Amino acid sequence: MPADADPRPALQQLAEDRAAGASEIAESARGHLARLPEALPADEAAAGAREAALALVRGHPAMAPIVHLAHETLTILDEDGPAGLAALPREPPLARQVANQARPAIADAGTVLTYTRSGTVLAALELALEATELRVLTSEARPGDEGLAVADALAHAGADVTVTYDAHLPALVDEAALVVVGADAITAEAIVNKAGTRPLFARAQETDTPVHVLASRDKLWPTELPRGPQAGPEADWQPAVPDGVDVRAPLFEPTPLALVDAVVTEQGRCPPAELAGSLADVCVHPTVQRALEA
Repeated sequence: MPADADPRPALQQLAEDRAAGASEIAESARGHLARLPEALPADEAAAGAREAALALVRGHPAMAPIVHLAHETLTILDEDGPAGLAALPREPPLARQVANQARPAIADAGTVLTYTRSGTVLAALELALEATELRVLTSEARPGDEGLAVADALAHAGADVTVTYDAHLPALVDEAALVVVGADAITAEAIVNKAGTRPLFARAQETDTPVHVLASRDKLWPTELPRGPQAGPEADWQPAVPDGVDVRAPLFEPTPLALVDAVVTEQGRCPPAELAGSLADVCVHPTVQRALEA
């Protein structure tokens, strides 16, 4: 078997990915998991799928689509064995559907502010640019600087892009007609996104700037998820942090849904309160639950 036929290394890379958004990681992982039965003997495929699903959860515990995918994977293994994994890629590309629903409001706004990298938001902005001119305000999104990659992509798509430091981005909310971000998870009380989201939403509330969160319904989760890994001192601190200094560098934070005007899903725009009924239907495999609690 050629080395590149084994999907397990790619799945491990996805578990360690700190740049891509939740939907992108989940969609890519779904395809690699589905290839395991044809790449490996049945016993190895089952073990590889189980290990990969749990590694993804441990690497991205704050990303609801990853947790949903792990639940789905382990449930399939329990009920159908590894052969059932071939059904995983059959889910439609929800991010594109969300982007289509969000496009009109973005196009109408003319000037939008976004933060960090969401594949769904990027797709929505690029769709809007096909029909209208757009000014986009964003920041570098440290650590990782994925905001710079977003700025580059949008500039090449024809947007008028302004980039600033993360600390200064809330000051630019005044210039925007709409704040639009993605989410790694949405609970009954908060959205979970990259640390730094909450100050943007608070400033938007002060300036009466509407906030739209773009998220497919697989981002819904009934309870608070772990906030995930922290960026270590080595990740982005120049010069190095002095010895004896405590570093707190969370990658994710919850932001109250009360600061959100609308959540845009694949089914359209809805007030955050209307999502509550969907949360009761969310299930989690007990092995996944234990991984979240570890």
